[in-house]
Amino acid sequence: MKNNKISLATIIILSGAYLSFSVGASFGTGQELMQYFGSLGAVGILGLILSTSLTAVLVFIVSRDCRKKNIVDMNSMFRHYCGKYVGIFLRWYTVVMMFMFCGVMIAGGASTMNQNYGLDLNIGALIMMVVTVGTAMLGMKKLVTILGNIAPIILAGVLIICIYNIINPTDGLAAGNAALLEQGVELRISDNFVIAGLLQFSLVVLMAGSYVASVVTRPNTSDKEMIIGNISGQLTMMVIQIIMLTAFLVNGSIVGGTDVPVLMLAGRLGNAFSAVYGIILVLAIYTTVTGMDWIVASNLVPETNKWYRLVAVLVGVAAYVYSLFGSFTQLLNLVLTMSSYVGIIFIIGIVVTKIMDIVKGRNITSAQA
Repeated sequence: MKNNKISLATIIILSGAYLSFSVGASFGTGQELMQYFGSLGAVGILGLILSTSLTAVLVFIVSRDCRKKNIVDMNSMFRHYCGKYVGIFLRWYTVVMMFMFCGVMIAGGASTMNQNYGLDLNIGALIMMVVTVGTAMLGMKKLVTILGNIAPIILAGVLIICIYNIINPTDGLAAGNAALLEQGVELRISDNFVIAGLLQFSLVVLMAGSYVASVVTRPNTSDKEMIIGNISGQLTMMVIQIIMLTAFLVNGSIVGGTDVPVLMLAGRLGNAFSAVYGIILVLAIYTTVTGMDWIVASNLVPETNKWYRLVAVLVGVAAYVYSLFGSFTQLLNLVLTMSSYVGIIFIIGIVVTKIMDIVKGRNITSAQA
């Protein structure tokens, strides 16, 4: 295989895979985007562009390093950039983060069912816990894998909803912007769009880095295809998020202060459309919760261990208990804020490692001269 070959088809596949990784349940609710940028009004778009630009640079660096140095998993990546002990900390923080996201998504499923179908929040959370624990007990990984391919449907649904609401706005830009600024104060990640952009950048790099490390072993793929595919996926994600933010901006009075802003916009397309999108979103949340449940459990005991299913069940129950400690928006805000600051450690590790590589390379060149 030539390391400099470029196939448009391969790049599109890699870009699509990156998008599928990025488009999950949290994206489908619109709440994560709202907390980082939507609550800042129109200037939030600048924060998103800043975050995406920096992320593209780091994705390029990590993609290239993983290919050149044969880094094939998250643990190896953390150790390469941050050393043994900080690498171990980041590995276990990622496990804790996934556990917290389990609880957040259980609360998110409950909020979705409450907002769209009027179901009591406590009952909704209990339903999410039961199906998560039941799936773990029955070992239905194949079902979750099949449903996990729902990302393109979520993406199509979000684009239809947002484009419709941009064409048919409730408020317009000025009034919508004012509504978002007024109603989004409590759960903003930051009041400054630059800080918000930097914090979202650190979160995305922390999460996307593990994805990049996991796909570098893809056969018959050149370095250029891998790098271009990942970066084009990130840039495409930015365009989609700008469309979402624009829809939020011109409909600020509807989405401001709500748990699931995209679902509020979906209601403007009719009850039937909203009901269908709500079902899709609940299924996406279900696959996210069960997937993270299994990842957390597999980090505690091997999947081949006889206690693995029991541990997965206990993790699901514990995540349900955690979901009761606040609303979906509050719990998501806590996890996003914590993970954004932890992500800074990873970014510092990448920057320091690259500086050391440059200095080491210059020393070798000087010695040879």
